[in-house]
Amino acid sequence: MICSPATLIGWSLGRVYAREVGKLMAPYIRQAITIATPFNADADPTNAGWLTRLLSGNSPAIDPALSQRLRTPPPMRTTSIYSRSDGIVAWQTCRHEEPSILVHEIEVDGSHMGMGWNRDVLAAVADRLRQPPGPWCRYVPA
Repeated sequence: MICSPATLIGWSLGRVYAREVGKLMAPYIRQAITIATPFNADADPTNAGWLTRLLSGNSPAIDPALSQRLRTPPPMRTTSIYSRSDGIVAWQTCRHEEPSILVHEIEVDGSHMGMGWNRDVLAAVADRLRQPPGPWCRYVPA
């Protein structure tokens, strides 16, 4: 039985699965789509770092090696969907450091908790799923 490569979709911290599993299983993965996913951060990927500092007296920290690993995109098409009005995840942490033909970023308007049923997010995911194999077209919102 021949199976088609899978598409992995991760929301928020689901990035651990969508991006990292994509790296480990690249031959079997068609693309990774992340929604409100903080993968590009040295320290606090959230908008609630002030609360951590208030409660613990320390700034949130992340291991530098882990931070670099999370920043590295999988070796397949990867789309990051993010919102500047997220409220929980800092939008800057959802963007790739360097442009690539394999990475695409889509900005939408919406809250972190509403991303799962946000019309713009669902339209972007549907567009990514519709893409034929090979070179893909950039997403243009309706």
